[in-house]
Order: sequence, then structure tokens, then C-alpha cells
Amino acid sequence: MFPDDFDFGPNGEIYWSDASTVGGMKDMVIEYLGSGSGRVIKFDPKTKTSTVLMEDLHFANGIQLSPQKDFLLVAESMRSRVWRYFLTGKRQGQREIFVDGLPGVPDNIRSNGKGGFYIALCVNRDEKVR
Repeated sequence: MFPDDFDFGPNGEIYWSDASTVGGMKDMVIEYLGSGSGRVIKFDPKTKTSTVLMEDLHFANGIQLSPQKDFLLVAESMRSRVWRYFLTGKRQGQREIFVDGLPGVPDNIRSNGKGGFYIALCVNRDEKVR
């Protein structure tokens, strides 16, 4: 219900983050307090099929494939962390936390062109409400 970001695989696949299956921006509190309904989906244009690679994410918000296309990163905004999902190799199909405890809410991820990544933070996690 809330497509957020996408990236292209080496064979034309589209990897995209679905921030929520519950609703849009007005329903973000459900993603924060609930069990999480965000997903990462792979669409194969050759077979016209979609496959859910990851689910139960608390607002999947931003996705980026590695330069070698062997893994992807996805931001989990409501938990201030980024996951890595392995696309190839011995760990194919597995996921792990790439970075946790970010000082803000991750909003997107992009390659820095040198093998690293930029992670945009949109809200300071420790900011006090006034």
C-alpha cells in the first residue's frame, strides 16, 4: 500500500521497498507500535512475477543494491536501522542487521560511488518534543 523506493538488478529485476501494507503516512504510528508490515519485493519483468524477499519491517524506507549486486540494503525507519539481504553467495536469501542504533530515522540509502553508502536521516531520534 505504500511503495517507497526501488533499484534495478543486473538482469532488469526491480527491487522495491513497500513501507507498509497497512496504510500511508497517516498510519505510521501503526508501523511504529505494531508488528511491522513493511516488505522488500523483487519483480522479475521476464516472468512478470513478484517475490517477497523480506517482510515484517517497521516502515521499509529506502533500498540500494551493492555495486556488485550481491546484496541489497533496506532502511527500517521506525527502528533506526538498516538491513542487508544477500542476493548471491553462500548466504543467499539470508538477512542481517547492517547498522543499528542510528542517531536518526533513516529515510533513504544511496551508493557513494566508492563502495560505501550514504544513509539520509530525516529526524533526530533523540530530539525532545517541545
